[in-house]
Amino acid sequence: IIPYTDMMAIAFPIICICLYIYSLTSVRKGWKYAFFGFACLAAAIGGLVKSSVYIMVIAIVITEIILLLKDWKGLWKGFLLKCAMLAVCVMIAGGVTDYTHKETGFIQNKEISATLHHFILMGLNEETTGGHHSGDVALFGQYATGKERNQAEVKLILERIKDKGILGYP
Repeated sequence: IIPYTDMMAIAFPIICICLYIYSLTSVRKGWKYAFFGFACLAAAIGGLVKSSVYIMVIAIVITEIILLLKDWKGLWKGFLLKCAMLAVCVMIAGGVTDYTHKETGFIQNKEISATLHHFILMGLNEETTGGHHSGDVALFGQYATGKERNQAEVKLILERIKDKGILGYP
């Protein structure tokens, strides 16, 4: 049995947001930072299982920036400490990823990696309403380099936008 990564990672965003809320509501300063650190750690570990968990880091950073803008003078030192804690967790996750790739012999082939162009192209596919489409995926085998494929995808993206209009109406 091969576990599905979405199911393995589903608890991490919940744990992350719960710990982050505890950090916001904790009265004791030490616990605020401990809960924040654990929230970052939960995001880092979850991100190793499924990268979509990193959306929690983005949400936390946006929330922290908003809180900082409300009270710049009172929160900037804590903000810097939280940024440092977050950076450490990101570096740990990156180090674990690099170590795992090295130990398993994994070499990422940049020529066949899906880029943002590919996901925009799939999102503009009317047949599947933005889902997986074998015709879009077939582009991977039609071009010798990733650069050529990206250029073809941009051409198709522009055609789809032209056909449907910028707001989705012809």
